[in-house]
Amino acid sequence: MALTFSFESPLNYVILAHSSQGDPSPHYAVCSTSLFTKRTTTFSAISPPSVIAKIEWNSFSPDEITMDGRTRLLDEVIEKGGAFGRTIRKFTLPDGAKYKWKSCSSQSLVLLDTYGTTIARSHRTKCGSFWGVKRDMTLVIESPGLAFVDLIVLSFIVAEHTHRQRQEAARRRRRRGQGSIVMANTAAASF
Repeated sequence: MALTFSFESPLNYVILAHSSQGDPSPHYAVCSTSLFTKRTTTFSAISPPSVIAKIEWNSFSPDEITMDGRTRLLDEVIEKGGAFGRTIRKFTLPDGAKYKWKSCSSQSLVLLDTYGTTIARSHRTKCGSFWGVKRDMTLVIESPGLAFVDLIVLSFIVAEHTHRQRQEAARRRRRRGQGSIVMANTAAASF
C-alpha cells in the first residue's frame, strides 16, 4: 500500500492512498493547531470520517495522546528511541509484537519488526539538481503491516516529527559550533 503525504510539514497533511489503478484518493487528514504552549495534532480518517487520535504536544509537560476515548502519555504508546541511536520511535501491538522506526538517512525512515523485516518505508526525495524540486513524501506499507495501517501511519507521523526535530537540533548545534570556531579564529587572528 502506498500513501502520499501532500504537504511538507509532518503535522499538517492530507494523505492520499493509491488504488491498484494508481489513482490517488484522500484517505487520512492530519491537522495541527497551536495555542500558547500547546500544539494539538488531530489524525483522522476521511472515509468514513472519524478521528483516530489526537496528540497534544506540550511545551512544559509530557506530550499526551487520546485514542479510543482514552488519554495516555505519548511515550507510553509510541516510545522514544535512544537519544543518539538510529531508532526514532517504537511501539508494541496488543498481541505483544514490537516495531521500531529507524532512520535510514536524512530523507527516509524504515519500520522494522523484531526480526528486522521491513514493514514500511518512507521516501522523501528531491528531483533535479543539487537543490532539487521538493516532491511529496511517500510511505509504502508492506503486506505484513496492512492489518494495522492506522497505527503505522500514526506512529510514522510521530516518528517523522521527532526525526525532523532531531535534524533541526543538529543543524542548530552545528551553526553554534561553526559560529564559535569563526569567532575563535577571528580573535586569534587579531592578536
